[in-house]
Amino acid sequence: MRRSFVFVLLLFLAILAACTPRETIYIVITPTQPPVEATPVSTIGAIIDATTASQQQTSTGTPLPTLTPIPSREGESGVSGAIIDAQYTLPPSSTPRPTNTSVPATPEPPEAAAAATMGPTQEPVTVDNLPFAVPYLDGRQMGIQLDWNVTEDEWYQLIQRIKPLNVTWVKLQVDWSFVVPEQSNEPSVRFRALEMYIERLRQNDFQVLLSVAKAPHWLRPDGAEEDGPPNDPQEYANFISLLLQEFGDSIHAIEVWNEPNLAREWRGGQEFSGAGYMQLFAPAYDAIRAYSPDIAIITAGLAPTGIVPGETIPDRDYLRQMYAAGLGNYDDIYIGAHPFSWSNSPDATCCTNSAQGFDDHEQFFFLENIDDLYAIMQQNGDGDLQLWVTEFGWATWDNLPDPAPYVWMDNNTVLEQAEYTLRAFQIGQERPEVGPMILWNLNFGNANLVETRNEVAGYSLFVDGIAIRPLFEILANRPQ
Repeated sequence: MRRSFVFVLLLFLAILAACTPRETIYIVITPTQPPVEATPVSTIGAIIDATTASQQQTSTGTPLPTLTPIPSREGESGVSGAIIDAQYTLPPSSTPRPTNTSVPATPEPPEAAAAATMGPTQEPVTVDNLPFAVPYLDGRQMGIQLDWNVTEDEWYQLIQRIKPLNVTWVKLQVDWSFVVPEQSNEPSVRFRALEMYIERLRQNDFQVLLSVAKAPHWLRPDGAEEDGPPNDPQEYANFISLLLQEFGDSIHAIEVWNEPNLAREWRGGQEFSGAGYMQLFAPAYDAIRAYSPDIAIITAGLAPTGIVPGETIPDRDYLRQMYAAGLGNYDDIYIGAHPFSWSNSPDATCCTNSAQGFDDHEQFFFLENIDDLYAIMQQNGDGDLQLWVTEFGWATWDNLPDPAPYVWMDNNTVLEQAEYTLRAFQIGQERPEVGPMILWNLNFGNANLVETRNEVAGYSLFVDGIAIRPLFEILANRPQ
């Protein structure tokens, strides 16, 4: 009798296993190397780092919690403006690399979660009590960059929060080495979380711009430090093809790399020059066009910078190098730009505010960054193409702990941050050569970056521990 029971039980289990659908196998195209054991992915909501899961949980209708700390890498002094010399090293758009993160499974939160707040309340700011006029702005030409290193519940709430901004575009940076952390034929949890988050954006009628950068270590030279491209540019094209294969219907634009004129973004793999960048761009372009004739292809936004030998190439010079290496052969693309302006207003031109002591150069001025890059495009027969401003913004250290990372950040108040940003959007929309403009950034200002005086927090509209920046409310209540 006991043997019969065991036989029946085993037969039942065998039938059950046969009826269970097999999980789709995810292929990562990499050089042949010994296999690396990967953690199987059973659900999209699996925990990436169990040690932080308890800190990431949220409850319906409560304030969003502190995001997972993203510490700066060893040797980084912060994220600053244009590079002037060896002591002034990092650009404002340097996205802190995620380290610990978790995407715990959570039930679909009800609509009440949209009412969650990001920080303490403050006296409301309305368009009627401002010391400057708020212009009409076309949301179809506007976007904002989000940090997607959050939980599923937090992501839902962030989307509900940005809906009132009436912007069309959401930009995400895809850290290739983060979403494919090891060689494996299995999908990483991070990859599937990215897929789910992008799909959520599409369901809410946002258009998605992906900036894809930072090759995994096993595709780069041995011992290569900081970030950089792969040894074989085709590997980058293969990864873009994988993204498109998995969720291409939800992607509307791809920026091919990020600020390659900074050596810290381009260590090893390819020549540090505009010609080296074009070696990466060409196969990436082919991969995107093989998938779709309609996805917008944007060259990497260049950091507005001076010269530090071996570390930086001025953005103007770098763009000229790109044209010399064949950029003009592409007539269905857009040219990326990062026209940061530090504490200069968007209407200022060089060098009307030189008393600050650092801005006697064109790269410190929004308007001249736009004008100079477009002039180079015209000189190379591309005057009919558009500049896409894939990052811009003004940082302020108002209401954050002293000292500010840089003195110039104290020159911008939260209202000047709002005024300058609105005016920059307006300038862009008045110029046919400027396409969509992406504001840097919504929610990178976590508590760790505030504590370590990282400039990313100065640009963020949502900063842990302080009220939402007025710019957010003004954008949501602008004339529309």
